[in-house]
Amino acid sequence: MPIGFELEVPTFVGWDQLLASTPTLDVVDVVTPNADLGAITLAAIERGLHVLVEKPLATTVAACDAIVDAARRSGRVVAVGHELRLSPLWGRVAAEIMAGRIGRPLSCTIHLWRRSFRPGAGGWRHDPARVGN
Repeated sequence: MPIGFELEVPTFVGWDQLLASTPTLDVVDVVTPNADLGAITLAAIERGLHVLVEKPLATTVAACDAIVDAARRSGRVVAVGHELRLSPLWGRVAAEIMAGRIGRPLSCTIHLWRRSFRPGAGGWRHDPARVGN
């Protein structure tokens, strides 16, 4: 038997059921395929929740605008997560800037090399309609 059942952890058929069934929530972390991020984030804000959402915020500019407007109207905090933001590399860059070793940055271009996306999950990362590119 899965441990969630043993511990009587609530389960839900979908995100909308979770939002409707959990009145004590304060914040949600939205980690879904890109095509779903915008709708879930907007629904959570409208439900009065703070939101941490994985990048991208949504797959269209119009959806991003709707989320920003809803957050401003409701006073809810919406933050977009980025898996590399806590990398030690960025801490080193910040330390160099704060120490004055590279002067005051006016512009920055960073080139990173990384492997291409893994094909998993039905190849959604290569489908522009689902990724938002």
